[in-house]
Amino acid sequence: MPDRAQNAAGAQGNAQDRPGFAVRPGRRPVPGAGPRRPAGPPAASAPQLDAVSTIARIDTDHDGAASRQEWVAYGFHDAGFTAIDTDHDGRVTVAELRAFRARNAKTDAERAALKAENPKLDPDITIRMADADRDGAVSEAEWVAYGNHGGAGFAPVDADHDGRITAEELAAFRKAHPPR
Repeated sequence: MPDRAQNAAGAQGNAQDRPGFAVRPGRRPVPGAGPRRPAGPPAASAPQLDAVSTIARIDTDHDGAASRQEWVAYGFHDAGFTAIDTDHDGRVTVAELRAFRARNAKTDAERAALKAENPKLDPDITIRMADADRDGAVSEAEWVAYGNHGGAGFAPVDADHDGRITAEELAAFRKAHPPR
């Protein structure tokens, strides 16, 4: 019959073969107490998505904005929705999310990322996000609701002056007017 020392040694040997178990000499295995990792700098957090991508992921009914229900269903806090929805219409638009992020940017890197965000947008994504009625183009009312400027801000983009902006018109406008 094996003695107590042999049982402890056998338990240690078996535990070493199983990942997730750590054994100190003369002790039983401890589940979940695997080898310690060396201390180092904390892992960098994932980069924040731009406002358009964020709203696009949340906006399940494709109306160009996130409702409170969509916001919470996505996993964000209700209090965050209230803080961002500055016009209190029950929807968070891309413009409101951008403004919120700008107000809360704490580092130069965050501010630079926000400044660089607009020129990098794909015109197709912009049009899909702003096109509330899903007709493939954006009216001036949709453009304003999306957070852009109507009138003087809409007319130059609407190259054929039909009262609608297409992805092609937006791409041509951005190419002709690169950001400064």
